[in-house]
Amino acid sequence: MMNSMVLISGLFFSSCYYDIDEELYPLGGICDTTAVSFAMDVLPIIQTHCTNCHSGGSPSGSISLSTHSDIEQQALSGLLLCTMSHADGCSAMPQNAGKLPDCNISKIQKWIENGALNN
Repeated sequence: MMNSMVLISGLFFSSCYYDIDEELYPLGGICDTTAVSFAMDVLPIIQTHCTNCHSGGSPSGSISLSTHSDIEQQALSGLLLCTMSHADGCSAMPQNAGKLPDCNISKIQKWIENGALNN
């Protein structure tokens, strides 16, 4: 009987374990920037958050982000990251919206650092 009580007590106390998400995932998830490509990473971000205003015949601010060449030009000038990261001295984009997730900005930054290739 005593052995059963010890066994039951042991099972009871060991079942109280739980994981704390902040300890397991301190960054809120993993942002993989090791192999960023224009087609798979950058373009979908731009299409989701930018081309509603920055494409077509009369893009907002006369800044088109429709093609790789358009996006590359803004990226290499520094304007793309400046606006997306809501840096001082730049118009925060997307306009009237929150800043893009840090992972998206990191992917675009890595793509620019790698030469803003059309890959």
